[in-house]
Amino acid sequence: MRLSSLRINIKNMGAFLLSLFAVVAYLTNHIHFVQIIILILIVGSLGAGISGIKRVLQNHYTKTVYWFLILCLICPFFSDNLYVIEILPIIVVLANMGLDCKDINVNIKINILSILLTLYLLIIAISSIRSHNLTVDVLFWVCKFIFIIILCSYVVDNITNQHNFELLLESIIFSIYTGIIIIWILSLVLFNRCFSQISFGNMQYRFGGTIVHPTTMALLAGLSVLYFYILHFEAKNRGGNNFLMLMIMTISLVSTGGRAGIVATIIAVALAYFSRGRESKVKVILLLFLSLLILYFVFLLFDISREELFTALGRGDIRNIITLSGRADVFSYSIKLFLEKPLLGYGYTSSYELLANSQYYFSSYSNGIDNAYLMILIDTGILGFLIVASILVITFNRIFRSCINKRVHYNLFFVSKTYGFIFVIILLHALLSPSFGCKARVHTFLLVIVIAITDNLQRYIKTSTSN
Repeated sequence: MRLSSLRINIKNMGAFLLSLFAVVAYLTNHIHFVQIIILILIVGSLGAGISGIKRVLQNHYTKTVYWFLILCLICPFFSDNLYVIEILPIIVVLANMGLDCKDINVNIKINILSILLTLYLLIIAISSIRSHNLTVDVLFWVCKFIFIIILCSYVVDNITNQHNFELLLESIIFSIYTGIIIIWILSLVLFNRCFSQISFGNMQYRFGGTIVHPTTMALLAGLSVLYFYILHFEAKNRGGNNFLMLMIMTISLVSTGGRAGIVATIIAVALAYFSRGRESKVKVILLLFLSLLILYFVFLLFDISREELFTALGRGDIRNIITLSGRADVFSYSIKLFLEKPLLGYGYTSSYELLANSQYYFSSYSNGIDNAYLMILIDTGILGFLIVASILVITFNRIFRSCINKRVHYNLFFVSKTYGFIFVIILLHALLSPSFGCKARVHTFLLVIVIAITDNLQRYIKTSTSN
């Protein structure tokens, strides 16, 4: 027993040291070295990854979520056409729903959340018509937004027991895990598309490249880091190579260079850390101290100066960091736009066009305003923003009440708390990215499904604790 435990610890320590070297290699632009380390870790975690994916694919509803997220991530490999990229996952998921179930029952419950979502769709329609912005493009994104609501209702309505709540969480995480691994492997062949990105006229090496925006990759990797962190340091039924998966996702997160995702993940992991027992806290402190110590000696060994590290982390000079890479000017301009039409805004998706035609447009893969909340204010005004804010506040309240319910079974408490921290990461990430602010993407799907799950989870907890 001791020998087995020792062997596992040595394997984890090896993965930990490799991961630290990978982080340094990325910061010093030695990307091929990062790829080699990632491939070693992938081979080590393959067994646990495959078993997790098998569990997810055994359930019709979690399988639907799995394929939808996978296709959203890898479709850009096969086409540069935006509509093909967005529609293909929908077609495949609809086909999967039809094949798996003889009767597709979508039961959208009439409750406060469904009423608020309906009101938000009405605000989108009114603001777009009023601003003469009801175009085919707007209708496409609205239809996709409705599809996401229906997909979430279809999945969540059929999650009827504690095991399925856990399985749905696994489905989200393992789809991200699979997609990120596919992109890492393909990066050996499509290096330029997977890592190269022009920003402010300079070439940058960021994981995701022009395939999946690195900011989106940072959010997805951050959610996985949080999940595997909690699973490794807290879950009682620990198994598989969770630590290896944690290291893969940590390297992926750092390699995106997405500071919004990195900061959001650090805050969420810190909150998870402070909600933990003393024993787990000691382990995390020792790991953090060891990582900083080793990184310090690695920097000395490779003669990396503070200036080089500062440039790598900040992507430029001090002004670039203070202005959040130009975002501060864009935020100021966005507030001015909102004050011009504060009630109903300029119409759904208008913020993209308004920014593109302004002097504040800056070279990036996405030309959106990098703040989801400001985008909602510009597109749908204060009315749309208040509806979205109400949905978020209600969801946060339900998550909090589920987490403080001491009568809940431990596994259900673990799942509820993990969904809560995922919710926190999404909300924090939205402060410095378009996220769910405009156009229905992966961010929107993750947010809506967390809202839907929370609603169903709270009802399940009430029923199970009252019996």
